[in-house]
Amino acid sequence: MQAIREGRAARSQIGAFLMALRLKGIRAEELYGALTGWQDGASLLDLVAPVLHLSPGFAGHVKTIDLTLPASLVASAAGARVLLMGSVPQPPTYGVTPRDLLQALGVKTDLMPADWETSLATIGWAYGYFPHFMPRFHRLLGIRKELGVETILDPIEQLIAPGGLRFVLTSASSYATAKAMAEVLSALHIERGAVLFNDGNTTDLAMDRPNTMFRVGQNQIIERTLSAREFGLSETALPGPSGLTLSELGQMYIEILTGQPHPYRDAVIFNAAHAIYVAGVTDDFADALRRADEALLYGTASRKLREFKTNFAIK
Repeated sequence: MQAIREGRAARSQIGAFLMALRLKGIRAEELYGALTGWQDGASLLDLVAPVLHLSPGFAGHVKTIDLTLPASLVASAAGARVLLMGSVPQPPTYGVTPRDLLQALGVKTDLMPADWETSLATIGWAYGYFPHFMPRFHRLLGIRKELGVETILDPIEQLIAPGGLRFVLTSASSYATAKAMAEVLSALHIERGAVLFNDGNTTDLAMDRPNTMFRVGQNQIIERTLSAREFGLSETALPGPSGLTLSELGQMYIEILTGQPHPYRDAVIFNAAHAIYVAGVTDDFADALRRADEALLYGTASRKLREFKTNFAIK
């Protein structure tokens, strides 16, 4: 991995190495070593307060609409400082990403780390464009696209944290990878984190079925499920994004963020509450739900988006 990081490995060597690891299966020790190698070469952001490192898979949503963007804004409005990481579409799915939605809303996304620092300090929310933070890692995208499958680079990319690893919400597409990621986070002694696993590699919580995850904190790893039914929320199946244009999706999120009645309002509240909880704002999930509901009710979440767009609008 060091040879790959330093550009000393040939493309054929990199491809063979990544596929060999995929076939063998990723062990937590290997992931830890690879992650810390990349992380040690990165400069952390200069932050005034801890942030929630929110990093779903960068492949985007195909089966359901993406709730990461609106939920992260609501969480920020409720007191969490959120750095939502993203990139260009990654293999294998190439679905709708938060970056696509922000651009459809007229917001610039290819921001530099200094912009993230400013936005986190003034707004409490930022979109982090990963290639500008780790360009050497991003240069491997061509090989990853040619392979067309997930490799060890995916969890590494999701765990590299510009704001430091204290509060982390991330995901994996398999039980084994999620467990390895949770073990790595525990070994790094993070304060609170969660690693969801589902076939979409997304941090979004489904409404119509239980969500399984690993909770990490206080040097413990707990496997648990979380469902909307536990908290009396509507168990609504979320549609896929294919029937909606990006502008229609963006308008839908604007309606929800401004407090208008919407069938997917509960879904945004549920996901925002999870981010609020993982960010350490509260130890009570029911309280996190109340905070998310108030952020929508009083329009504070929509103001976060307006502030970000005012500062970083596409010219």
